[in-house]
This record gives sequence, C-alpha cells and structure tokens, in this order.
Amino acid sequence: MNNRDDFPPPVVVKVAERASYLCSNPKCTRMTCGPCAADDTKSAKAGVAAHICAASPGGPRYDPNQTPAERSSIKNAIWLCGGCGFIVDKNKGVDYPAPQLRRWKHDHEALMKMLVESGFNPLGTFPQMPDVKHSDRIAADVVGALEDRGVLFMPFSQENPTYVALSIDEIRSKLRNLRADSVPGSSIDHRMKAMIDACRHYMNNTPPSTDMLVMQGALGSLRKAFGVHLKQMQEQYGIVLDANLQSLLPQT
Repeated sequence: MNNRDDFPPPVVVKVAERASYLCSNPKCTRMTCGPCAADDTKSAKAGVAAHICAASPGGPRYDPNQTPAERSSIKNAIWLCGGCGFIVDKNKGVDYPAPQLRRWKHDHEALMKMLVESGFNPLGTFPQMPDVKHSDRIAADVVGALEDRGVLFMPFSQENPTYVALSIDEIRSKLRNLRADSVPGSSIDHRMKAMIDACRHYMNNTPPSTDMLVMQGALGSLRKAFGVHLKQMQEQYGIVLDANLQSLLPQT
C-alpha cells in the first residue's frame, strides 16, 4: 500500500515551469530539460519536483501537521536537478531545513519572473540593432567592472550581509554609468538593464541586517542572473571571462 502523498502530474509540470526548468538551488545553475537524442518526439529531463516536507512519515523534513492535500500541493514542491534533489534529502534533510528550501524556491521564482520581464531568452539573443556606440567595447567594459567584484564569486561563508549590500549598490552604479553609453534597446542595453534590475531586486528585498541564510539564497539568485547574461555576452561579443566569472555561467 502506498502511503506517500506524491505530487499529481500537473503539479510536477507547473513547479518545473515556474522554475523555468532550472535548478532552484542558488549555488547550482544546471538546466534540467533538453532533447532526447534517440527520439525526436521526446525530451530528456534531469530534474525533480522535490518535497519540501516529506511525502511520508520518516522522510526528510516530514511535518505531521500537514494534511495529505498540503503535502501533495505545489506549495510543498521545489524544482531541483537530480543531484541537488538527492543532496537536500541526505541525513533526513537536517542540513536543508524546510524554511531554507522555501526561501530557495521564492528567490528562484522571483529571478525567473524578472528574467522573463526583462526579455531574456536563455537560448537566443536580443534582436540586433545598429550599434554606433560599439557594443563589443561596452561589453568588455562591463566584464572589466565585474572581474574584481568578489561578491559575485567568493564563497558564501566569507560574505557579510552589510558589505554585500554595499558592493551590489556599487555594481549597480557602475552598470548605470556604462549603460549611459549604450544604444537604447540594443542587446547590451537590455543586458545591463537586466543586471541593474537584479541588483535592485536584491537591495529592495534583502536588507543589510538580514541573517546569513537569507543573504545566501538572495545572493545566489543574483549570481544566477548575472551568469545567464554573461554567458550570452560571451557568445555574442566574443569577450573573454576570467575563471571567477566563468563560475557564474549556467551549466548544460
């Protein structure tokens, strides 16, 4: 007899869509869906709709106060790649409590919404426009402005919420200055605006007095936003990224 409160198929699809089929772990940038090489009519998925609170007694983060309907609802689901889904459940999930997973989900979905609204396409590029301001030069300047920003790549354990907020504000100011030299509506203009929006989102939702766990989740989401745009800038303009910025790029 199955005593698990599993997610119905529509919930699995919807939580994956809300995550844009990207892992919700702020430290992971893995895509979880792609084509099946052997069958043109199928896709290959490497992601899971994981239970924030376990589907059955004795499982990771099991909450006896939840009803079966609550356990199998989308509110109890988070989209993760297979590896992260396995890791968060190790040792009955003691290293990844439910509030932390809920924060991951909230921050990741907020990031995906922001990327959609900014016009970002992870598989393509923005329409080309006449670029009299030399977008390739501006792209190189953007990379130069980010290369020494440890807040984008230093280990989370070495970060301080107050200094993180200050550094992100400085990044936003630099990008705003660089954007003044770009053609409105051009590809590089869109990308800088999206990165500025990511900085603003962090600053509006993560006060300097926040605790480390909240900061880490929000900072991970901001790093993802920068990573997806840097990847496209690298491909579009042929810019060279150092090892630190390379670590931000989405995995395939």
